[in-house]
Amino acid sequence: MTRKDKLIARLKSRPKDFTWEELARLLASLGYRESKTGKTGGSRRRSAFTSRIRATS
Repeated sequence: MTRKDKLIARLKSRPKDFTWEELARLLASLGYRESKTGKTGGSRRRSAFTSRIRATS
């Protein structure tokens, strides 16, 4: 079982202690990258995850 599979299984179990770092790592492994916006940090951190895969028309 890979780390990604373990994180997915952990998220599906709906733990109360799932961290932001675990979520960011999981989304990064699925092809998303974090783009930080704003100047705040800590609990007021705002981030947007965007996909590296672009839709073509």
